[in-house]
Amino acid sequence: GATASGAGNMTVTLTVTDVNGNSNSCQFMVNKVDNTSPTISCPGTQVLVLGLDCTAGLPDYTSLATTGDNCGMQSVTQSPAAGGPMNGPGNATVTLTATDVNGNSSNCTMQVSVEDQTAPVAVCQNTTVYLGANGQYTLQEGDVLDLANSYDNCSFSVNLISPAVVDCEDFGSTIPVLVSITDPSSNTATCLADVYVGKGYGMPSPWAGKDIGYAGAGNSYEYDPCQSPPVFTITANANNSSPGSDNLALISQELCGDFQITVRLEEVTPTGSAGLTAREDSAPGSKMVGAYTNLNNIIRWETRAIANGNKLLNFFFRPQPYWLRLQRQGSWFYSYYSNDGVHFSIVTAQPLAMEPCLEVGMGAFTNVTGMPATAVFSQVSVSGGVLPLVQLPPTEVAPGNMERSISLYPNPAREVVVLNRTSNPGQLGQARPVGAENTASPSRSSEVRMLLHNELGQVLETRLWPTGELRLEWPVEELAPGIYFIEVMEEGQAPQVLRFVKQE
Repeated sequence: GATASGAGNMTVTLTVTDVNGNSNSCQFMVNKVDNTSPTISCPGTQVLVLGLDCTAGLPDYTSLATTGDNCGMQSVTQSPAAGGPMNGPGNATVTLTATDVNGNSSNCTMQVSVEDQTAPVAVCQNTTVYLGANGQYTLQEGDVLDLANSYDNCSFSVNLISPAVVDCEDFGSTIPVLVSITDPSSNTATCLADVYVGKGYGMPSPWAGKDIGYAGAGNSYEYDPCQSPPVFTITANANNSSPGSDNLALISQELCGDFQITVRLEEVTPTGSAGLTAREDSAPGSKMVGAYTNLNNIIRWETRAIANGNKLLNFFFRPQPYWLRLQRQGSWFYSYYSNDGVHFSIVTAQPLAMEPCLEVGMGAFTNVTGMPATAVFSQVSVSGGVLPLVQLPPTEVAPGNMERSISLYPNPAREVVVLNRTSNPGQLGQARPVGAENTASPSRSSEVRMLLHNELGQVLETRLWPTGELRLEWPVEELAPGIYFIEVMEEGQAPQVLRFVKQE
């Protein structure tokens, strides 16, 4: 019935006594063992706030544990140990272990929420941005946020720039821009940046400004997407007035195969000329064609058929040539003009063998050295120019499909020129297999008009091609000696121009 406490060894003595009072004794050892583990209970989730360097030392959580033991507690330990570094926000698991005086142990785990409660600091900066060729600019982080002086104890990112894009409506104004930054724990900060919106004047792809030959004091090229419609502006110091010169300020792109380019000339300095050109390359002396005006009633047509040779100049009287068009059909180049952008009339046409891919675009030059010429182009449109020139199938096609259906002889002529055609009037532009019979009836023939032009482009006479006839004689004995053009026009077809020389 005696009570034994604590673990360890104890000696027990047994004594026996007889009825006469005689006794004897013996001893033995009793080993007291503690097999009961201690109890331990961990606290709930603890919050650990990160410091300014986004780290924090792990506290000692052992005192928060609830423990118990039948014999007595020896210790409570922690893993990871107190003072261990916690880097960045997140969750950590801590294990607490209780050990009794007899070496029995048990443990529990707890969660530590490592939190960043420090908001970032946003420092904005004022800046100037320039609209691109599309009339817009997308604001970048470095435009509006002072990245060197904005900070967070952990890290941050930009989560809002408003407005994110500026455009032509903002040009010339200072726009307040709201910038918001956030860290991984969703702490945020905002600031305002003042952004001035200017224009960049860079060329829209695929256009590029190029100096051909000698640029004098220099040429400049600008594109203004904020005008309606957008405009190209060339300021040219290149003087290209003489037949032997090839000095030009050019905005061009590469076009391959047949193409058509149309522009409106908004402004040309009186001492300069501006227009459209197609060149084999941008080297001086390249083979080329070009039509230029200074918005008077004269269009200057120039060609260079031999590389590095002199160019041939022709001048055509054309009233109010506000619009110009240059068209390639195979080896033929057509120049047109218009005063309203809707109805175009031919200036001239000329065959010239050039490479399939050409530099095509808007050119300008000054006629007086030292006096720069400014040209402003708008309503620029380009069609075709994508695929290389191809061989057509073996069919007969009319001028609208690039094949000459009318021949002229004699050339030079003195008294009369004879025009022969391969199909009846009204069949221009109709393709048929080689050798097929011409079955067109006169009732289905459309009107074919012919205009006689002098070298200046003036119309001297107009005739209609007789229905059903394949041959026409045109008296020319009363014409003065010189170069003349007969322009053949039929509705829905490209004009065909025949050149002849009138001899004395």
